[in-house]
Amino acid sequence: MSADGVAGQGEGRWLHAVAGGCELLLDGGRSQHVWAGDVPAGTAEWQGRVLPAIDLSALLAPAPIPAAERGGARTRTLVAYGAGRDDPQALVLAVDAVRGLAALPPDAVVGLPPLSAAFGGLFDGIAVAPVEGSYPLCVRRDLDPAVLERLVATQAARGGGARPGRAAGGGEAR
Repeated sequence: MSADGVAGQGEGRWLHAVAGGCELLLDGGRSQHVWAGDVPAGTAEWQGRVLPAIDLSALLAPAPIPAAERGGARTRTLVAYGAGRDDPQALVLAVDAVRGLAALPPDAVVGLPPLSAAFGGLFDGIAVAPVEGSYPLCVRRDLDPAVLERLVATQAARGGGARPGRAAGGGEAR
């Protein structure tokens, strides 16, 4: 990760995931546990704690996911994301799939400006070296559950996902 701490420090391990058609990197040090489960409806349990849960697949999808497929109707890969069991900012992220771990040198990730409030609330970097043929966006290390919950509510009111653009293969922003 870059020396400025944008997405971590030193050479890092990232969890390479896909959500809503977007290629993502989740900080490996904050990805505490990965398991398959139903898409959580607002909260999920992990190690005896009830945590806020965000369905990144629905949030980043290019089209709205029908109500019948939300909240438990679909199995996803769930990631407990935070600094550890007692992290007050810990949350559960639902993604389509985890492709594996990626080890990247410090200069392989660069910071991004907050292109919009929604974008800045989710992402703070991008891989400039390919990871399995794509250039994934880096999910913020310091995700704020309250900001994400507001983003989900805003997108639901608009009837669509918050897809910030394609991360893979040079596609255009939407």
